[in-house]
Parts: sequence; C-alpha cells; structure tokens
Amino acid sequence: TKISSLTQLGEGLVFRGPFTYRRASDGTLTLESAVCDEGRLTPERALLYVRDHLGSVRAVVDGNSAEILEASKYGVYGSRNELASAGTFPGLSFRDHFTGKFIDDFNKIGIDIHDPRFGIFLDAQMHKKGAHIYNEKWKEFWDRNSSPTQSEVFDYAKSLMKEIYGTDVF
Repeated sequence: TKISSLTQLGEGLVFRGPFTYRRASDGTLTLESAVCDEGRLTPERALLYVRDHLGSVRAVVDGNSAEILEASKYGVYGSRNELASAGTFPGLSFRDHFTGKFIDDFNKIGIDIHDPRFGIFLDAQMHKKGAHIYNEKWKEFWDRNSSPTQSEVFDYAKSLMKEIYGTDVF
C-alpha cells in the first residue's frame, strides 16, 4: 500500500485509509482531504465529482453551493483540457480526474502505456461496459503495491483483461 509521497525534505502527502494528510518538513500533519464514493471531503467543503461513463471526472462541484469549481474534457490518450476553473484551493490538487491517473505509476517502473506493444483494441461497447471496474481494480492494485516489478504489472494486466473482458493477452 502506498503510504506516502514525500520529498527529501520530508514534505508531501501521507495516506491513511481514505484520509490524505499534508506533511510539513517539521513532521506536522494537516488533513488535506478524505475520499468518499462521491468525491472528496476537505476541511472547507465537500467536493462532488461528476463522472462520465468511464469513471473519469468531468466536473468538480462544491457540495454546499453547487458551484462548478472545475470542468474538464479529455483528448487522445487522456490529455486533459480544462474547460472551467473557479481557481485553486490551498493545499488541494484534483488528483482524481482522468482514469489514466495511473500513468505516473506505470512510468515510475518503466512502462509507457502509450507504447503500441502494450495496447489492445476492444469493441467500444465492451470497453464501456467494463472500464469503470477495470480502473477501480487498477486503483486497488496500485494502493496495495507501491513498487511492483514490471513482470507483476504485466501479469496483473493479463489477469484483469481475462477477468473483466474475457480476453487473453499475450
């Protein structure tokens, strides 16, 4: 399980279950947010996520005022185009946008998910049907495995394709 993401100075994020804390260099922890099914809860507000059929966050809405805080669309390979933003929120970045949010995890172990050697074409309807659970399973995998080997990732990818889409990948 990924428990923290810290700089050499000891600053960064510390994860404890659904809670994310911001750690200062002196070791002080401050609650940043807590994940819930509908989005994130922060000390200041509830952030509600409006998701598309694949699970990508299309809009972030303030749970108190119903103001759209941020709206996005996604291009080829998950490139994000911000459509609207009400500004930034101190200490909080929206990490839960495109379902390709695991790109950094793959890159960290030397896997470029845009490399055509790792791609597979699926029927659009088949993809839509399984994409949300597929991405949820990847989230669980990365939460459990902070430093997997490439072999472990490839084996997991193969098992997911079989489980979710009934497709063998070689």
